[in-house]
Parts: sequence; structure tokens; C-alpha cells
Amino acid sequence: MNKTKMFAFFILCLFAFNSPVIFGQDNSVDQEMHEFRLSSFSEKGKKGWEVKGSCANIFSDTVFLDDIIANMYGDTDSLVLVADKGRYDKKDSRIHLEKDVVATTASGARLVTDSLDWLQNQQLVRTDDNVVIDKENMKTTACGLRAKPDLNKVRLIKDVKVDINEQKPDSDLKNLTTITCNGPLEIDYKKEVAIFNKNVVVNNIDGEIYSDRMLVYFDFKNKKLVKIIARGNVKILKDGNTSYSKKAVYLPNEKTLVLTGRPKIIIYSTESMGELLDASSGN
Repeated sequence: MNKTKMFAFFILCLFAFNSPVIFGQDNSVDQEMHEFRLSSFSEKGKKGWEVKGSCANIFSDTVFLDDIIANMYGDTDSLVLVADKGRYDKKDSRIHLEKDVVATTASGARLVTDSLDWLQNQQLVRTDDNVVIDKENMKTTACGLRAKPDLNKVRLIKDVKVDINEQKPDSDLKNLTTITCNGPLEIDYKKEVAIFNKNVVVNNIDGEIYSDRMLVYFDFKNKKLVKIIARGNVKILKDGNTSYSKKAVYLPNEKTLVLTGRPKIIIYSTESMGELLDASSGN
């Protein structure tokens, strides 16, 4: 369906719900609709998206919306957006939402922010405001977001913090792991992997890991971390000791840590004297 047909369908949908009240001033047209619905269909008749609300004020290029509920129907997931206010820009097929914006997917992701742009032609949602994303046992906060509408792949721009609650085996207790970085952070929820960049810090009950870049693999089903790969200026604090290397691989479930790239470990004895172990034979 081309843009002309899509816009014509949009206008017909609005008129079907209520007769317009028309206000004219300086040859401009202002129409007010109540209980409106906008819908988009593919050439094969499949619904692509739908926007509902309590009120719409229609101008030549822009539709201003109140009490919005928007649905995006994807091949693998669906997205529901709610907001107090918004507008639909006809020229670039962009929906801007603001005030108490909440996005949820059928797969269980939930995003909260102050404003959000939905660019339909680019199949992209974005914001420069603070965001909070909850999915399974992972909570992510950051400033700025770029993502596909199904939220399976997201890019958090800066000031990133991720809290992961791991379920301990044979116990109701949970172990909290917090990871921070300057950003950006890229998360692929389907592949269960996250890539942290710039001043990355991992903090949990086992110690702390610092690096320039970090790959984190997680397991949503079993609610646990699987593997951490840290690269660049790696520093690890554990049990009062400090290690340095170019790369480190940490397997939380096996409690194993492998250092490569001229690893160096500083071990502090009970007499408070530092013994330097230089494992320079590492790669």
C-alpha cells in the first residue's frame, strides 16, 4: 500500500468513529476527533500497526494525540506503547510519544521513559531521555536508546547500569551482579549476550572486574550469568588480591578465571606484605 492509500485509509478510520468538528482560521484546517483509531495494512492485508486514543487534533501535516495506545504487529513479536500525549507526523510517518511512556512486548520486555519516537519507515524506536528496561532477571538503566520495535536488540547510549539477579542453585537466595559502563551498551536479548564499552565495571559477591570492553553471556531460563569476557586494561579485585591482564575470561558457575596477555597478580599475605607474582608466560 503506497503512502497516499495509507493516508486515505487513516482519514477514513478517523471519520468512521466520529463526525469532525472543523475550525477554520487563515485557510488552515483543524479537525478534532474523539475515540479515534489509526491503522496500517500491508498490500496483502496484514495489519502492521494500530494507534488508538481518546482525542486527536488534525492539522495539515500533524495529528496531535491524547491517551495513546499503539500496537505494532511483527513477525516474531508484538509491541504495545502507551503514553499520555503524542503526535503523528504524516510526512515522515513518525509517531512521537511523551509523558509516562511505557512499551511492553509479548516476549516480556518492558521499557519506561519520558519520550519515545517510533519511526515506522526505519522500523526504529529511539529516545535521548533516560530509560529503564526490565526483562526476566535483568534491569537496565541508561540515557538514550536506539532499538528495533520488538526490543529484541537495543543500543543504550551512555551512563549505563545493569542489575542481574542470579538464582543460586538449590536456594531461594539471589546473587546480585551490577555492571556499569560509560556506553554504549548493545544487548541482543534473543542471543542472550551484551557488549559493554568504556570504563566497564562488574561488581558482585565474588569481587570486581574492570576493563575497556566486556562481553557478557547470560541465561534467562535459569536466571544466571554464563560467561564474562573482559578485554583491555583488565583489573580484577578478589579476596583482597589484585590481578592485571589484557584479557580475562570468567565463568561464574565454575568459579574459574583465566587471565591472558602478560597477566600479573598481586597477592597480599596476612603479614600485610605484598608478594608480586608475575605470570609473564601467559599469552
